[in-house]
Amino acid sequence: MPQEPIGTIVSTLESPTPSKIDFVVMNGKVHRGQFIEIPFSEGLLMGMITNVRKTNKYFERADAVKEYESQGAKLFEQFPVNDWEYVLAEVNPLGIFVEKKFKRTTFPPSPGTSVYNAEPQNIEQFLGLDVEKGLELGEMEFHPVKIKLNLSRFFQKHVAILAMSGAGKSHTVSCLLEEIMERKKEHGRIALVVFDVHGEYTHFAEPPT
Repeated sequence: MPQEPIGTIVSTLESPTPSKIDFVVMNGKVHRGQFIEIPFSEGLLMGMITNVRKTNKYFERADAVKEYESQGAKLFEQFPVNDWEYVLAEVNPLGIFVEKKFKRTTFPPSPGTSVYNAEPQNIEQFLGLDVEKGLELGEMEFHPVKIKLNLSRFFQKHVAILAMSGAGKSHTVSCLLEEIMERKKEHGRIALVVFDVHGEYTHFAEPPT
């Protein structure tokens, strides 16, 4: 059964273009970091929501709102304010699927085109996840997609895990170590040598309690 669209592309001074798409949210709630898809003449466009903005015609002019509220009148009591609130989402187009191949976005979809929440299988294909034998790091936020990285592609060359303090670098490494140690022989294994100068991974050497 086809899913319902979550919004409709609108025409603004900056959108739609090959690098930016705005759509008004029609059904449910959307989040920054959520993947969307847009079927149109060029193929299936995959994108990520980079910002979500609420707007209301009654509150667009700060001077008018200040003047009205300063006189003791409340806009919510005098006008149908809630009926004019809507949500705009900004999308960064990531690329287009054309006959199971991926290419850059070079032409925008038309205003009025429906926007859909990305299907899990399309996200997996777009990100190149190894669903069958990959190293599982966790589940994607806002989507029922397990992040499984292909072992050969991930460790083919140099690997660095970089982020701010407290962002989860050590936890990510712990997940990788655990996945590698529990990996089935038929799926391929690699040797591990860990220099743990801060004692963050000593629990791997201890029997489970």
